[in-house]
Parts: sequence; C-alpha cells; structure tokens
Amino acid sequence: FWKYMEQGGGDISIDGFTGGKTGYTTYAGYCLASTGTENGISVILVTAHSMSQLGIVDAASVYPWIASSFEKKTILNEGDLLADIEVADTMPKQGTSFTADETVTLDLPINASLTINSSVESTIYAPVHAGDVLGTYKIKYGDEVLYEKTLTAATEIKLSILAKLWRC
Repeated sequence: FWKYMEQGGGDISIDGFTGGKTGYTTYAGYCLASTGTENGISVILVTAHSMSQLGIVDAASVYPWIASSFEKKTILNEGDLLADIEVADTMPKQGTSFTADETVTLDLPINASLTINSSVESTIYAPVHAGDVLGTYKIKYGDEVLYEKTLTAATEIKLSILAKLWRC
C-alpha cells in the first residue's frame, strides 16, 4: 500500500493520512479502510466499490473534502457563564451562577450555527445544597442535541425562615 502511494501510484499524496488497509471482495470491489487527521479531527474513512485499485484515489478525494468542510471548534470554555438564578427564601437575597465545568470542543461543519440552551426552574427555593441538580444545558445543531450536561449547585445556600414567612 505505502509502496503504491509513494512509488507506483505516481503523485498521490493525502495530507493528514496516517495509515490504511486495502482489500477486495466480489461484492464491495476495491476497498480501503484508512485513518487520518484533518483540521484536528480524527477521521476513519472506509471506501468501497472503488474504480481504482486499492481505493487510494477515492480517499485522496475525500480527505481534502473533509478538511474543507469540517473543523474542530471550542463551543464553551471552562468557567463560561451558563445561567444566573436568584434563590428565594434567602436574606439577604442570594443567587447562584452556573458555569461550564469543562471546555466543550466538537467536530462540526464549518460555519455551523449552534444554540446553547439552559433549562432551570424559574424559581429556586432555599435551602440549596452543593451538588443539587438544578437544571441542564444543551448544545444543539438545529434540532439535534450534540451535548447535554446537568447544572449543579456549586455552594450551599441556607434557608432564611424570616424570608420564607415574608414570602408566604
């Protein structure tokens, strides 16, 4: 395979290509299972029914298309604010903020338009304990959810009986 690419195949070169395995079956014809990296994205490519021996010419067409069509993109950085909520039954008034607890990087079509939606109750009542699950956030591409994670309280917020009585 490498001999074909480097010597017998002429000027075939695939940027980012790391390796592959050729094959042939009656049903699938010439095939190539290969790996590579394009724009920081790890790619596994399987071509079948190739018109050329070994399937290398097909892969040499697809890898550049991947490079021009997809990118690895950081959507959220650790610490980015996701939601800021006021907590009822506290005195003085307190709130809690939710931030991304990790950096989220996804492989996406170039110029993909994403939405990040936080879903938490409109009113949260004290007491709140560190680690309580108070909602979720989702990263969506159109209607497809690409990433979802729970929002948890980072700290404890104590109940004020006076604030609760005042509310009632």
